[in-house]
Amino acid sequence: MKLVFWILLCLSPFFISDKSSEPSIKWSGAQKLQWDDFKGKPNNNTKAVALTASGIVFEYALKTSDDNIIGFEPKVNAFFYPEKSWVKLADTTSVILNHEQLHFDITELHARRFRMELGAVKISRQLVQDIDRLHLQINRDWAKMQENYDRETNFSRDLANQLKWQAYISTQLKQLESYK
Repeated sequence: MKLVFWILLCLSPFFISDKSSEPSIKWSGAQKLQWDDFKGKPNNNTKAVALTASGIVFEYALKTSDDNIIGFEPKVNAFFYPEKSWVKLADTTSVILNHEQLHFDITELHARRFRMELGAVKISRQLVQDIDRLHLQINRDWAKMQENYDRETNFSRDLANQLKWQAYISTQLKQLESYK
């Protein structure tokens, strides 16, 4: 039996990076973001108070025998990137920090959805193509949800919708707890 390794990155729409050299914080339900985690230089050319750079890192190992794929072992994690995330501390509020945390939680939600979908992938000669398609779809869904979240909450300014999104994401994370 031969083991072949493939590494694929699903990164934030905000930047491109290599997971091995980029400082990161792995998502944890027990550890919430703090303003001290935002270490990047603020963009003073925007009205935005903060930016969360997060992403899904995906890698997998293929198991082969006689040039046939007989299995694979995926690894999917959600990360926050402190050096690419920034905040204008003078303008912060707890509402904005909660908004930024939810961006990270949305990343974890999609990591869990990805793990769930990977668990249903059938072993075949088309495995790599199937995983690649799934990978692209998860990235599209993740980016779309991030955009919808900002639009519907008006970047945290619409408190009623912010609270709706927090409840929705919390419920979704609980439903996919087994994919944590």
